[in-house]
Amino acid sequence: RILGAGVLRGDRLVYFLTDEETKGYMWLENNVKQRLINTIDLEENSTKYGGHVINSTTKYKVKANSENIELQYEIKVSIAIDEILGLKKQLSGAEWVELTKEAEKSFAKVIEKECQSSIKKQRELGLDFLGIGRHIEQKNVAYWKTIKGQWEEKIADFPVSLDVKVTIHHSGMSSSSATNSEGEGQD
Repeated sequence: RILGAGVLRGDRLVYFLTDEETKGYMWLENNVKQRLINTIDLEENSTKYGGHVINSTTKYKVKANSENIELQYEIKVSIAIDEILGLKKQLSGAEWVELTKEAEKSFAKVIEKECQSSIKKQRELGLDFLGIGRHIEQKNVAYWKTIKGQWEEKIADFPVSLDVKVTIHHSGMSSSSATNSEGEGQD
């Protein structure tokens, strides 16, 4: 668990971030080097995964669409699967590839959920603890000058998008697993 992250307004503590909000903050700030991650809280899959982050990189772009400007985070993560729960049978190579793709999607959903919870809290508080204003100022100074005065009001509606890409590495797949198919090696 990650405990103890807070949001400040000036020199006053105004809010303690939850575990999930803190993890989202860390993803968005490119501050995740290694950590454990699991998909146990996802409802849609019967198969659950546990793993650890090998490497992650978060970059951002300020995109201009007609009259709107949005901030887009691009998060790329390499994860090693440590545990798979709910698997009923030994998998073939092709089935393992499909399972790995499913795991990548599940881990991406967890990361996106953590990031969204942090973005949502920033909007509720009206405080730019994620530094979105700083990112806009660095990438589009002219636009920042037009909104700087009312940034605390605009932050609640400012468009932010996420593009999370997860790649599974070191999955532990073995061509001759210790588990035998039914009937093999029984003589």
